[in-house]
Amino acid sequence: SPRRALPPTTKQWYQRRVHGECSYNIAMAKYLLIPKNAAGDFDVPGGWSRVGLQEMNNPEIQAAMGSLFTGPGVVDAFNKGDLVMVREGESQSQEEWRVVKVSNKGDPFDVPDGWEIIEMDETNFGEYMPKVGHLITPDMAPGMEGGTIKFIKKM
Repeated sequence: SPRRALPPTTKQWYQRRVHGECSYNIAMAKYLLIPKNAAGDFDVPGGWSRVGLQEMNNPEIQAAMGSLFTGPGVVDAFNKGDLVMVREGESQSQEEWRVVKVSNKGDPFDVPDGWEIIEMDETNFGEYMPKVGHLITPDMAPGMEGGTIKFIKKM
């Protein structure tokens, strides 16, 4: 019987998608997992947006996770924040948000001109979750609680 080619790994798939070398049909793919780049950031392709943690109970997202999470290594990488899920389509939000980090609590945050830190705690986090949930990875909880991770909003 003829051997079928296996689909590429998520990283190969993403690299081919970004670099235009795709020999695998991804036209129907609405969701991808993407790895961090060498700088530790996520290069979300144009026309795609990150899926927020607040959306993980959505049945469509869960179905996509079932397809993309191909083994324990992928699940571990996602849970450590080394992979994020993205969807085809731009973000619906008109606001621009980013994450800033420092090594130690009390260190000054590097906030670019035109941006402001939005203070969040348990009393107002629910209000901001729909706006910043797409930026949160599971490994960020200690930094958010410990004051070494903040969210900034473009003014």
